[in-house]
Amino acid sequence: PDAAVEPFSHAQERASPGNYTVSLGQGVPDQQVGVNLTATTRTALGAFTFLPSASLPQKDTDGGAGNDDLLFKVSDSANGSSASHVRVLGNDGIEGSVTSGGFCGILGNYTLYFSAQFSERFAASGTWQNGAVGLTQSCAGTAKLDCGAWVSFAHTGSKSQTVLAKVGISFVSVAGAAANLKAEDPGWDLRGVAGEATAEWNGLLGRVAVSGGSKSNERTFYTALYHSLLFPSVFSDDDSRYMGFDHRIHTLAKGEVQYSNFSECDIYRSVVPLLATLLPGPTSQMIQSLLRDAGQTKGHYLPKWVIAANDAGEWDGDSVDPMIAAIHEFDLTTHHVRCLSVGRRLNGAIIVRQAVSRNGHADFFKALLQLALCDEARQLTRQ
Repeated sequence: PDAAVEPFSHAQERASPGNYTVSLGQGVPDQQVGVNLTATTRTALGAFTFLPSASLPQKDTDGGAGNDDLLFKVSDSANGSSASHVRVLGNDGIEGSVTSGGFCGILGNYTLYFSAQFSERFAASGTWQNGAVGLTQSCAGTAKLDCGAWVSFAHTGSKSQTVLAKVGISFVSVAGAAANLKAEDPGWDLRGVAGEATAEWNGLLGRVAVSGGSKSNERTFYTALYHSLLFPSVFSDDDSRYMGFDHRIHTLAKGEVQYSNFSECDIYRSVVPLLATLLPGPTSQMIQSLLRDAGQTKGHYLPKWVIAANDAGEWDGDSVDPMIAAIHEFDLTTHHVRCLSVGRRLNGAIIVRQAVSRNGHADFFKALLQLALCDEARQLTRQ
């Protein structure tokens, strides 16, 4: 099952912000499986349409109940996985987790939890470990032992059947994933969720209006803008809990959001000023997230490249510093960036000793430290 895939053609794909459709399988369209996907902040909803003549490969894992319609490859992370778990819940649910990491070969793992529900009852279900498929309803994997779950549905053979599946995710717990799913997508309204996603993205992209040029140029521009708004991404749960850099669960104040996945050296020059212009509130929350990260680590150093609740430490320099200074220039400090009490070895405090005497840079570092630090740093800026 780990190697099983369904072929598709890019000619059968249709993608727009918040929506994705594709046909899976070989042969003519009426022999394929239709897939329609949409999402909320922490959940995804998909519709899988099985036509009567759909030619899926038959597998002898479910006692003849039907095809293995959906596979959950919980050990299939891009960078591999050191641990995984999956469990079938009754006849319409699956939950599990996977631990991965090793971004660019750097130490530091994270665990992603999920909770999935289906609109139709399973005709059969089971799991597999390293290719050994069976009817066991749970399994665990390691770095050397893959695991996953399979489910099948009863097909009438006379008409098409659409099965809806929705998944919530969390970096805190399975219970957090289930709670996110309940909060953000309690029903089965694919069209409604997709419409809300489209409206939200149109609102974001519509904050920049362009004219002139060709339709192709306009499409390229808004595609690039869409890509620029994907990261940093929300890391905290709907109930405001999140996994901190100290690997403990923290709870944010009401209205605050923890962000992660900052490629800081790539975004501090242009993306952060763009985000500050278009999304001032979320951008100040992003900077506050980085300050919280620093406060939860030994030495209280500002991170250089945040992946989940880890600092990959990619690239030299301190990209967070100009990011904080940039939002100061955009006057976002009144939103959520607060004074952070830190130890004497915070990298910003070390930098200021070396840099305040450089011509043309003193005001920059004074503004930076007055934003990020407290009384000790302010004393340094007066020296």
